[in-house]
Amino acid sequence: MDFFFPEQEIIPAVKGFYYFNEKEELIQSLPDPKRYVRAIVESQLLSMYVHSQNIGLKVTQGVLVTGGSAKNQEILQVISDVFGVPVFTGTQNNSASLGAAYKAVHGKACHQAGKFVAFKEVVGTTSFKKSALPNLVNHTLYKNLSVRYKRLEEKVLHLSSPQASL
Repeated sequence: MDFFFPEQEIIPAVKGFYYFNEKEELIQSLPDPKRYVRAIVESQLLSMYVHSQNIGLKVTQGVLVTGGSAKNQEILQVISDVFGVPVFTGTQNNSASLGAAYKAVHGKACHQAGKFVAFKEVVGTTSFKKSALPNLVNHTLYKNLSVRYKRLEEKVLHLSSPQASL
């Protein structure tokens, strides 16, 4: 399990790179450099999955992906597998700002309503297409890994605290 925080994060409030072996011991680096790209993607997605669960969000209908990630089928499949739902992408180019705009409009609608409002109720139908379906065996593996992720994230927080270096 690996954690990649090249810049200071908000959740968790930490910066640095942390690699753990199968015994959950901190190690200096990954044994195989070819694993870094997938490890970074999986680490970020497990973080999103864990923290969305922590605040009570439950993805039920799908994940909307915009921007550069929407063009990478391997990343889309990992997203679908981690969250256990279909992934939808847009057909328009340079869509990262569109995703941010949708997120802002949806957030404002929820705030004004004083409760969660379904995304579809706010933005209506979109030109997004289904781009990945979850492999439920992989989703179960990621769901189980999320428990380990939480435990090791606590270890990372402890290791990165000022008291840990004393």
